[in-house]
Amino acid sequence: MGPGAFWLRNPALAEQADAWRLLMERRTSLPRRLSELAILVANRHFTASYAWCRHTAAASRAGLDRAVIEALADRQQPTFSDPMEAMVYGVSRELLETPGLSAATYARALAALGPERLVELVALVGYGCMLSLSVNTFEPDPFPDDRALVPAGSPPTTYARTPGGTRLLPLQDAALSDAQRRLATQLEVGRPGSVTGAYAIWRR
Repeated sequence: MGPGAFWLRNPALAEQADAWRLLMERRTSLPRRLSELAILVANRHFTASYAWCRHTAAASRAGLDRAVIEALADRQQPTFSDPMEAMVYGVSRELLETPGLSAATYARALAALGPERLVELVALVGYGCMLSLSVNTFEPDPFPDDRALVPAGSPPTTYARTPGGTRLLPLQDAALSDAQRRLATQLEVGRPGSVTGAYAIWRR
């Protein structure tokens, strides 16, 4: 299931993309709730429900306030009690809506985050864009418990059709090359056919 089934079609891309995924989701110097906030802003910008639902759960576990998530789902400006969350949101929105950051936003972000974290934040927004464009292009089937988390607004492509109609079917175990099989095991513990989420696209 999920975009990981598509990415494995390109083993070299899958290997590098998975390393990027681990860095972006687990190993930045930003607290997890901030990194997930940046990813969610990108997911909602592209109305990428599959990615949105997966990262909503991660953001909630990381401590991002549910009211913030609900405001994002409604395409409303969230009310933040944490100034760092407000900064991450503002930078993420500006990156998605303009060619870059204005001088004023850049100066504020640099002062608040420092160079390393600002570089990470820009990369996190780019990572969220990659996930969003992938799921909106290849339309993976949703996980059964995700439909309740579909954001408001026009139905995105992922949920505009019945399950089972994904555009690019996941590779079957018997069709995997040695490189793909090795990556499938590396990307997700278990048999190659169990690869889910973003991994399934990378493994293409």
